[in-house]
Amino acid sequence: MIKNKKQLIANGKTSKQRKIRRDILSILEEVINKINPENIIKNSVSLRGTKLKIENKNFDLSKYENIYVVGAGKATYYMASALEDILGDKIKRGLINIPEILNKKLKYIAINIASHPIPNKAGINGSKKIINILKNANKDDLVIVLMSGGGSALLPLPSEGISLTDLKFISKLLVKSRAPIEDINIVRKHTSQIKGGRLIEASNPATTISLYISDVVGDRLDTIASGPTVPDNSTFQEAINVLKKHKIWSNISNSIKNYLKRGLKKKSLETPKKDNKIFRTNKVFNYIIGSNQKALDVACRKIDKLGYNCHILSSSLEGEVHDLAKILLAIAIKISKYGKPVKKPAILIAGGETTLDLKGDGFGGRNQELVMAGTSSLKEGITIVSFATDGVDGKTPEPIAGVIADFGTLKKSQKKKINIDKYLANNDSYKYFKELDELIKTGYTGINVGDLIMICVV
Repeated sequence: MIKNKKQLIANGKTSKQRKIRRDILSILEEVINKINPENIIKNSVSLRGTKLKIENKNFDLSKYENIYVVGAGKATYYMASALEDILGDKIKRGLINIPEILNKKLKYIAINIASHPIPNKAGINGSKKIINILKNANKDDLVIVLMSGGGSALLPLPSEGISLTDLKFISKLLVKSRAPIEDINIVRKHTSQIKGGRLIEASNPATTISLYISDVVGDRLDTIASGPTVPDNSTFQEAINVLKKHKIWSNISNSIKNYLKRGLKKKSLETPKKDNKIFRTNKVFNYIIGSNQKALDVACRKIDKLGYNCHILSSSLEGEVHDLAKILLAIAIKISKYGKPVKKPAILIAGGETTLDLKGDGFGGRNQELVMAGTSSLKEGITIVSFATDGVDGKTPEPIAGVIADFGTLKKSQKKKINIDKYLANNDSYKYFKELDELIKTGYTGINVGDLIMICVV
């Protein structure tokens, strides 16, 4: 699973360091294996006779005429593959939008290759086909929706009068403004025919079961992939307020401005709320079957087995990576000196989605940068790893999942006379750790539950 595991272990300068590295990397592999979307589906969904069990609820398939499967996201191909293994030819028709890096085929569910993170025409065409499938579903049919991180970009269907070019431009402006994901999603929902509960408008009156793998902090269903199957509490006025607050309003196209203004006056254009009749029929079921917290739980069980004291800090870690690196290393040093808040040997673990303030034009990602920002503070007996569960951290010449570093890494950097400040100034964490041979390489994992940070203190 970790392609360069042997080399990363061998980088340890002592047998003790090599053991710690071996243990930490085995924890990462345990997470990759257990949180694999196929395993998540098979652990959450089962079929006995005509009874389809999802979590703790049974659905009698004999009551449904047809089963349709649709979805979008980075992990959705593997979710769909596992669901096909369970349902087989009971699936009448289906279609999923997935990234081009997963150009594969399924037996019963069609695949549409779309673009991420910037939506493209192929994504729109696939979304239109999904809506057409749903509109053909009647009250005696069952729709299963598979959603995972990346679903917002991979399931684009602009509101009437808004072009793909308009959608791309406003997406870039929102990202560039560093608006929080909650604000971005408010705008996405009010410029889309599919987000913010609108997918349920299309599938109604069929029974709809949605299975989500969360990549967002807090696991809010209305935030994952912009909540296509859940009620939306936000409004057109809030969408306009977001654009004005982040100083984007004056730069967006007239078509988007006009649509949002029209939405203020025309109630039928508003996204469906929780009191909408489509959500009061007891025919809409939403489940989060995979999340960062579940990844932390898997990691903690492995940590315990390996003989370390596991201490979960948070599954909702947010903040700028340079600030977080200082805080996390300060906690590790406190454990090393005083045995608090947990006794040695210990592994601190946290997950979430951090941010990186870009000042340079180097290669790297938030996980690589977090470790680089903390490298100078490393002490003997402290090892840190930061890892993107999807195997792709930031912008690099090759897919990099993250980085592992210990006191030996710092000494090696000093011996080679590498100027870490130069790399920090240019956000060039990839090149810094490439020189030190500490980059973790897994390739695309098909998992997408946010980031995982571990600090071992012995």
